[in-house]
Amino acid sequence: MEAWLSQHFINSSLIAGGALLVGVPIIIHLINRMRFRRVKFAAMEFLLNSQKKNRRRVLLEQLLLLLLRICAVAAVVALIARPILPKDLPLFGEQETQHVVLIDDSGSMRDMLGETTAFDAAKKIAIEIASEGERRPEIHKLTLILASQPSQPVFTLQNLDSEFLAEMQSRLETIQCSHRRFNLVDAVKAAQEILVEQKGSVLNFHFISDFRDPEWTEDAALATAVHDMAAAGISTNLARTVPERHANLAVTELSGQLQIAAAEIPLRLRVKVESFSDRVVENVRVALTVDGTKLPRNLVIPKLEAGKTATQDFDVTFLTAGPHDVRARVIGAEDSLEEDNTRFLAVDVAAQHRVLVIDGHVNRSSAEYLEDALEPAPGITGFDVLSEDVEYLRRNPLNGFRNIVLLNVGQLPADSVRFLEEYVAAGGGLAWFMGDQVRPAFYDDVLYNQGEGLFPVPITFIKDLPEDLGESTDDFRFEKHPLFANFEGQDNPFLADVRVNKYFAIDEEFEPGPNTRIIGRFRDGAPAFLEHRFGRGRIITFLSSGGPDWTNWPRNPSYVIFQLELQKYLAESAEAEANYITGEPITIPIDPTLHTGEAEIRLPSAGGADVIRLRGGEARAADDQTEDTTAQNGSITYSETDLPGIYEITRTHRDQTTDVRRKTYNFPTGEESPLALAATDVMKSRIGNDVEVHVHEVGASGWIDGEEAGQEMRNWLLRILLFVLLAEQLLAKRLSFHSTQSGVAPLRGNRPTPTSRPQRTAAEPAPTTGASA
Repeated sequence: MEAWLSQHFINSSLIAGGALLVGVPIIIHLINRMRFRRVKFAAMEFLLNSQKKNRRRVLLEQLLLLLLRICAVAAVVALIARPILPKDLPLFGEQETQHVVLIDDSGSMRDMLGETTAFDAAKKIAIEIASEGERRPEIHKLTLILASQPSQPVFTLQNLDSEFLAEMQSRLETIQCSHRRFNLVDAVKAAQEILVEQKGSVLNFHFISDFRDPEWTEDAALATAVHDMAAAGISTNLARTVPERHANLAVTELSGQLQIAAAEIPLRLRVKVESFSDRVVENVRVALTVDGTKLPRNLVIPKLEAGKTATQDFDVTFLTAGPHDVRARVIGAEDSLEEDNTRFLAVDVAAQHRVLVIDGHVNRSSAEYLEDALEPAPGITGFDVLSEDVEYLRRNPLNGFRNIVLLNVGQLPADSVRFLEEYVAAGGGLAWFMGDQVRPAFYDDVLYNQGEGLFPVPITFIKDLPEDLGESTDDFRFEKHPLFANFEGQDNPFLADVRVNKYFAIDEEFEPGPNTRIIGRFRDGAPAFLEHRFGRGRIITFLSSGGPDWTNWPRNPSYVIFQLELQKYLAESAEAEANYITGEPITIPIDPTLHTGEAEIRLPSAGGADVIRLRGGEARAADDQTEDTTAQNGSITYSETDLPGIYEITRTHRDQTTDVRRKTYNFPTGEESPLALAATDVMKSRIGNDVEVHVHEVGASGWIDGEEAGQEMRNWLLRILLFVLLAEQLLAKRLSFHSTQSGVAPLRGNRPTPTSRPQRTAAEPAPTTGASA
């Protein structure tokens, strides 16, 4: 009974006393009936017959009056006890209740609301929930979960008393919103797992978030998880923290050809700014900072349309080799999410980039053209070309070279092939150019190796390219590819002068494998340029010569452009992990034969310990001297990459030397920068109409203290009470005595003469007045 009352009345403890009050009108009615002594009066006998005719009607009217007065008292009691509809149960009744509060602390919750953020608003709602429950200690318990750590609740099944409320307020003040993107589905499921274990209690789930549109319209997983929560019989509340969509700009890209960054050589970088607003923004300024020093001028985007992206390129020259930092930041724009206004980039600048050229011809004639293209003079291009013969591959380490180019190489020793495979698999770039020294059988059997080797296709024989018969067609037909970007969209006078006489043909019926792509053809349609991957490395193959033997291209200015772009493109394979998103773990490879198993990470900011010592997957501040554990699975993992910026990783070798790598982590603009809100009707339709889920707008706190739950019933009770009181007064007047001019009112049911004075007899019931029952 108590459980039923607590589910239907906010102040259920008042019901017992109110029930006693409902009996007061009945007691008064009974007392009034016993008030007079019954005496027979012969003079009034003639009135009895008339009274008997109306007795049933009068009795019904009196009982109806009694019922109205009982209803009036019951309505007053109900207003005080605050009844509610079953579908709108209060959060804090008298029965044991479990509350799980889930706070979304993903990056978009940093959205500014005046001087505070959406995350601050979420913490405030959580405090309000706990404060309301604190009025009924020992009955209500609360579990607090952050979306960033659903498996590690901040508080678990804590009694809502004053001591816990103070602790909760103190703890929430220290918790900061993250810069990450989280899987909210996992967090909702974790909350449900906690609640379903609390059998025999009223279960409440409170999900506090900004509820962005993509989370509900692009994926049904979150809506399904909320539906399952409500379907399990758990009262589900979704509380908003953001009232409306805010304007937002974000730097979504800061990139460049970092793999060829060299000291004193201009490096072309690119910045992209995207508008996540619903209106046009003008004069968007982007400030650039290099190694902490702001560049003299800002980039200016004159006009940025709603939902569009603007791209600008700029050059940066690093005067010294070594690590450098670049930062791009939107300034001066109306923007509510500041964290995505900045993007970071780590640039490791080399003094020069070494390129190894292996020429299979005894006089190395082809290598001379490549040297002139890549290194016309020291310090001009940033490349340092070393030209050697085939024997160099087996006698020297190759990992010091950015790329390797093989020109007219007939065949290679087995160990040279193995060293090349290891080099390319580790991320090195490789280029093949043909010539008259090439032996097709070796290339097909060893280098192609049925599609598993360093060469992309099996070659057949040397074929002549017929002369152009006046069609004015270039000898090259390029596909859309970064290598040929400088030759696209225009008539290139230099390429028009290029002529190819011979090339290696492939079988016309041969179909390249999935890792091989034809990116250029000769005039007759035969493959000319091919690209394929081997491990982490890229390989580009040209089926004609790299010297002037089979083509005049090495004497054409376009050859210089192609060779420079080729080295840049091949080098990109070694820089595939240049940028990361906050929250992605740092994995540090550990070779037990080379490394001690220790590593250090310098964080982007000095907020907390700025240097973390790692060993065997554990992290400690640099001054922590606790005992280390051994590295496991050949790597060390660090997961606390919440701060955007550049992380510097140092590994220790067994000879006590170190190597340093740097990784850039940026705000997840693709997921957290769109600030469009999900409409309430869209959320409910996605969840489903077969369950009851309450979506509460910003500022609506009545659902916490029960105000909303009882509002509809209270309004109806007020209307009912007003009707009952009016009906009671009208009926009481009808049944009451009232003074007349003669001083006596007639008794209903009799119509005596004005001079007669009716007398009550023992057979008559006591008259009813408006003041007594």
